[in-house]
Amino acid sequence: MKLNNGFEIPQIGVGTWTLRGATARQNVSLALQAGFRHVDTAQGYENEAEVGQGIADSGVPRGEIFVTTKVSTNIMREGREAVRQSIDESLARLKTDYIDLLLIHWPVKDCVRNTWQVMEDFVRQGKVRSSMSFLRM
Repeated sequence: MKLNNGFEIPQIGVGTWTLRGATARQNVSLALQAGFRHVDTAQGYENEAEVGQGIADSGVPRGEIFVTTKVSTNIMREGREAVRQSIDESLARLKTDYIDLLLIHWPVKDCVRNTWQVMEDFVRQGKVRSSMSFLRM
């Protein structure tokens, strides 16, 4: 799938929703070694650190991997600064300088605009390559 900004999401990816601990780390690493190039996680999955370690363990260069994560609903409700801090924390947990695609996990009325604006700030800073505004429906 091609995004409006020209980036492409690899066709084959690994989801991490139910993965925890060493299992998450190992499955991500093995999936990348097997040829998967898209890794999907979320703040709400509470496994970003393990996913980040799995990416590092895989030996696959970061530039070849498309990483998606999502801003949690509970963070959105806390406001802009909480969203900003949560994205910085996701970057640290994932052990990366940038996120390829950042999404809102579940939209919350009255929170989407502020969250989206923070996400776009991260796009402008180069810490996020694509946010929800780039999705082609």
